[in-house]
Amino acid sequence: MKIKIRYIGILIAMLFSECLFAQDFNSTMYFMKNTYQSRYTNPAFSPDAKVYIEFPALSSTYISYSNNSFSKNTLIHMGTGSKADSLVIDIPNFFNSIKDVSVINQSMELNLFGLGVRSGDMFFSLRFSTHERLSMEVGKDLIGYFYYGNSKYKGETITTTGIDIDNQIYNQLALDFSMPYDDKLTIGAGVKVLMGVMNVNTKNSQVDFYTSSTGDSLNIQTTQLMQVSLPFELQIDSDNNIEDLLTDDISVGNILGSSNIGFGIDLGATYKMLDDKLLLSASIIDLGYIKWKNNAYLLEHNGEIAFNGIDFSSEITGSDNAKDPIEEWTDSIIDDMKMVALNQKYSTMLPTKIYLGGTYQFHKYLNVGFLMRTIFINQKPKMGYTLSANTSVGKWLGFSAAYTIGNKTFNNLGIGLSLKGGPLQFHVVTDNILGMTALHKAKNINLRFGLNLQFGRIKKKVKEETGSI
Repeated sequence: MKIKIRYIGILIAMLFSECLFAQDFNSTMYFMKNTYQSRYTNPAFSPDAKVYIEFPALSSTYISYSNNSFSKNTLIHMGTGSKADSLVIDIPNFFNSIKDVSVINQSMELNLFGLGVRSGDMFFSLRFSTHERLSMEVGKDLIGYFYYGNSKYKGETITTTGIDIDNQIYNQLALDFSMPYDDKLTIGAGVKVLMGVMNVNTKNSQVDFYTSSTGDSLNIQTTQLMQVSLPFELQIDSDNNIEDLLTDDISVGNILGSSNIGFGIDLGATYKMLDDKLLLSASIIDLGYIKWKNNAYLLEHNGEIAFNGIDFSSEITGSDNAKDPIEEWTDSIIDDMKMVALNQKYSTMLPTKIYLGGTYQFHKYLNVGFLMRTIFINQKPKMGYTLSANTSVGKWLGFSAAYTIGNKTFNNLGIGLSLKGGPLQFHVVTDNILGMTALHKAKNINLRFGLNLQFGRIKKKVKEETGSI
């Protein structure tokens, strides 16, 4: 029997395209300095209200997704010629578009509560939020095996790099402040208590495929090593094999992450030059770690799956005592895929971000800015560069437009809008409005939106920066 597994890649690609949302830029938000959420990118930014209140679960929600290889349109698009009126699945186009290593990044953030208060020249803020982040790397060699099928590799062993995953969910309690050091320099800093809920962290992943010279059998040798911390326990037998997931024992403390504690810091500063028309700024965000010790395990699998076809003879003869051949085959696969679990504490770092920027005040109502942003994912730097124009109309409307180069894409046009009526301020920001309007073509999309309550507006000094949102 010749084994054809070419089309499994279709399902993987469709899941990636449908289930994940946007890369962690936050570049446009950086220039919206009178919107409270700009402090997420630099704690030295001080909004112009005396009191800010973030609505529980409504104040600021953020979703983001990016990959360096493909868009949904790469795989599924309108056909040509006789198929011009139909959607087609274009596997060759998809395979040719992917990189040697496809990198997929996704994050979500939900602010549950926030409070900001001004005391003299100092501004303090406190917030509680939930964060989820995923980074995944998939080698083209693994996808290529499914694409070409195993018949191409008769009598050969093909070694692939497998799939690397870094996924974490944690809650965060953050306290920060900003204050002027002198007439030119403003400084800001924050401390974060991090409470880890779940983590999956691949340390090693390799898959070897061997197809017999006749093509009628397939052996898969897998090597997996990962660290996990879960909100539930694993039931482990005397040989350290995983027998079951004890999901009935999930406690409130596990959901809050009170047993996996970590800490982080934010640092920021701004400096005025050229008669206060030029404002330089810099910040380091999410410099920290989480110590995973609750239901923390080192999972290891070194096993072999042999596939020689499925014996349906019992179905043909009608034997009553024979086990269902599909069930028998799947049970053997499950047995071969069992992982060894060892209790082991470990630590992971947050994806630290560095922002270096500046704005120049061309007019009372207009400034332009430049930003260089670096985010470290698995200790690997990802760079982005942004140009921005920012304006405001009275106290009720603010607008930013930005152009970002990042993740090897050059069509990231961002916009930011804030609207204020009475004490209520609404904000919506994206770094790629084109991607939001054409999701089937987008490699990078993100969106932040929410509501704030703000009370008491401070009067700006004559030379203080104006024109930003």
